[in-house]
Amino acid sequence: MRTSHPSGRSPDQPVRTGVVPRPDFISLIADQQVVRLKSMKRFRMLTAVVTVVATAVFLADSYVHRPGRDFLSAIASADRVVFTADGFFRPTETLRIGDTLAEITDPELIDNLSSAFSFRRSWSRGSCACEGFPRVEWFQNGKRVATASLQHREAIRWHGLGFDMQLTPDSTERLVAWCERQSIPTDGF
Repeated sequence: MRTSHPSGRSPDQPVRTGVVPRPDFISLIADQQVVRLKSMKRFRMLTAVVTVVATAVFLADSYVHRPGRDFLSAIASADRVVFTADGFFRPTETLRIGDTLAEITDPELIDNLSSAFSFRRSWSRGSCACEGFPRVEWFQNGKRVATASLQHREAIRWHGLGFDMQLTPDSTERLVAWCERQSIPTDGF
């Protein structure tokens, strides 16, 4: 009669030295650990990619839209707007640099001007060397709250921001039309 050995092998089987026989459930657990570790690595990698993309989208949105929102907030409370012949402007016989082109105090006109601004998504924070034309200053209770200039009918440069905020084509049309209704020269735009 044959008896079984406590290790699970029969007494007839040769003993392999240096190898400890493992029961099948330990092998199964080890295999599951390997699979689990691979899955965790993939999960960590996916989490890192999602985090980077989400951060990039958040920063891009702030990068593009925050200045436009801040600008509109700054001019929202203005009670006077002054347009000046300044920046990229060639003096003529009737206009010199620094001349006031218009001073607007009518709240409805100021609201119409403010609502004419809309900005497009732009990954470029570019700007040109000119100062734009005309210079526009917004005041509230006699205190200047914003100074900007229009750049080539494409952008607005809010002084102190360091780059141009790109206008939508529709916004450019509204701004030019608004200026023409107020007899503000638009040749330099």
